[in-house]
Amino acid sequence: MIQQPTLIYIGASLLQLPAISWAKQQGLKVVVTDTNPNAPGVAMADDYRQLNGSDVAGLMQLAQEIAAQDKLVGCYCGSDFGLAAVAAIAARFDLPAASEAATALALDKSRAKALMQAAGVSVPRGECVAGLSELQTAVAELGLPVIIKPVDSSGSRGVRTVSHLDQLPAALMEAQKFSTEVMVEQLVEGEHIDVNGLFVAGQFYPCGLLDRYFSPPPFNYPLWGCQPSALSEAASAKVYASVEAGARALGIDAGPIKADVIVCNQVPVILEIAPRFHGDVSSSFVTPLATNGQSASQAWFAHLAGQPFEALLPRENTKRVAGWMAVFPDAAGEFVAIDGIDEASAVAGVKQISTLKKPGYRVDSVADNLAVMGFIWAVAENRVALKQCLDLARQRLHVRMQM
Repeated sequence: MIQQPTLIYIGASLLQLPAISWAKQQGLKVVVTDTNPNAPGVAMADDYRQLNGSDVAGLMQLAQEIAAQDKLVGCYCGSDFGLAAVAAIAARFDLPAASEAATALALDKSRAKALMQAAGVSVPRGECVAGLSELQTAVAELGLPVIIKPVDSSGSRGVRTVSHLDQLPAALMEAQKFSTEVMVEQLVEGEHIDVNGLFVAGQFYPCGLLDRYFSPPPFNYPLWGCQPSALSEAASAKVYASVEAGARALGIDAGPIKADVIVCNQVPVILEIAPRFHGDVSSSFVTPLATNGQSASQAWFAHLAGQPFEALLPRENTKRVAGWMAVFPDAAGEFVAIDGIDEASAVAGVKQISTLKKPGYRVDSVADNLAVMGFIWAVAENRVALKQCLDLARQRLHVRMQM
């Protein structure tokens, strides 16, 4: 019996369709998992199981079933919530991925930061606090402004910038909604860079830098992004070197890696690292537009399939710039629809506009990524033209909400 190389892919949403397709193109049998049996990726995959990405036991059982009849070569997730399962399955079946210990460290922002700092990697000053009194003491030492955030949350949830002391209680309460541990850090000013990388056989491969731009304080949700980064070649090399050093300090030397970095006075300051690539919005949609159709996940899937992967590593096309813009509602409420998609799609340079939410989706506040209703993707000859293209397309869209 010939065993087919098989990949467990956690998640089957609209944004995950490109990566699922790339895995199949590399000859992998793809088994997707998602809580929604009607998720778009289910029809594209070879098999489906109704599992939550955080269900480590359920995913391990699936891995055991696959390994009994096929050749399990990997488990992949593009979000933090599935990384514990990815690491556990990799450890059980001796697959290339970050270890369970390294994954747990990376997801604990406080411990990760301490280890990176001890290894000589620049990170923001800060500490974990248990209550308002400790927070006030820490802020007195750090000075304002500061960032207050949950230790183990994602998607900008619970993250607030504080510029005045009277804002501390509310910011602390918001962070505590998402985690029992809260971190306060100095606000680092500079260029925010999303970094992708890949470890294969212990060697680090750079996989692209993307500039990301955020909402005004006090919130910190991303508004749009652009690839390639405006950093110089020398500055980019310093960023990659810092990310590699930070990852190795956490014990990560296999599989995907992503980092959030701020370049402050020519020094890369690492905010966080995780053993995955950046979200599909950039990694699966922007990067192929900014390169010659390459992406980090394609290269990783090729390696898992036992194929040469180097030619699939992203190499940015110097003649074009690609980017994304999030579509937020103007106010909270119940989502109805996004109007004007045909008109916005007609803007020169727009490649795709996608609606992510179903009618009836509730937005309590426009404060983090949970309020994103859709995305615009576009290309242009330079970043000024790209931003103009994205802005014009966004102006033609109207997010209809009802109370």
